[in-house]
Amino acid sequence: MLAAGDLLTTDGQIEWRGLVLGAGTRYRWVKLEGWNDLPPARGGNTPHPSRHGTYLGRLLGDDRTITVELLITGPLDVFREAVAAVRAATAWTEAPDEDPLVVRLHDQTHMVMARCVRRAIPTDRHYALGLTRAAIQWVASDPRLLRLPAETREVSLQAPPAGGMRFPLVFPLRVGAGGSGGEATLVTTGNAPAWPLYHLRGPVPGPVIDLGGSILAFDPGFVVPAGQTLVIDTRHQAVTIDGTDLSRADRLWTRQWAPIPPGTSTRVRFFSAAGSAGYSPDARLTVTWHHTDL
Repeated sequence: MLAAGDLLTTDGQIEWRGLVLGAGTRYRWVKLEGWNDLPPARGGNTPHPSRHGTYLGRLLGDDRTITVELLITGPLDVFREAVAAVRAATAWTEAPDEDPLVVRLHDQTHMVMARCVRRAIPTDRHYALGLTRAAIQWVASDPRLLRLPAETREVSLQAPPAGGMRFPLVFPLRVGAGGSGGEATLVTTGNAPAWPLYHLRGPVPGPVIDLGGSILAFDPGFVVPAGQTLVIDTRHQAVTIDGTDLSRADRLWTRQWAPIPPGTSTRVRFFSAAGSAGYSPDARLTVTWHHTDL
């Protein structure tokens, strides 16, 4: 099965629902708007009651609107097929969800998850001759551009030194030297924070993930069984098991949700709150993230 962006072969191409637009296709790229731009900002500044200016609040990006203009031309039979393909790729389902929109520029491929909100195919006198200047517009609820392909690191469970950990545990946990494995370095080269996706494969009791000092720690009595995988989506702050909708967020006791800072090397550690008693060589943490740009 093809992954998002696999259909792109050269710069100046766009992939949407299996349709490739732009360089080397029947759809000549005229203009792309909203891709390299900053999205609109939502500021939380509050007016100062007795002085000029405001109190600074959070600055948050709004959704991203992307518009491409295309020139479609060719013999009438080819033209009709090209127009029909655009209409099919941009048609709504009964409950439209976001799909990957992928753009390749200057040897870099980025993706957003978006919905098509507008399609314009003028049907003037040129249309009858096999020529039209079409436009397609998408809105991405998350404005961040995710670089493809994704990065992945696999981390084994930390093998603690003899003696294990002392109970009761006090958070935030501090793990001293002496263990082996259980850590990896995550590197990001984007200009925006990257939110990782964790896949945690058991068996492991009381799993703990430490990303640069930010802790995600589960109830020490919570066990991820052998053969099952816990999925932790840091962007959406969701915890599920084995790809189901069954939430296990209730067992996450310490919730220091954190992204990987941009342009840095950050250490991630994976260990069990049960110490040596919780160690299994089969337990694994897989970290997936994208170099992220704005």
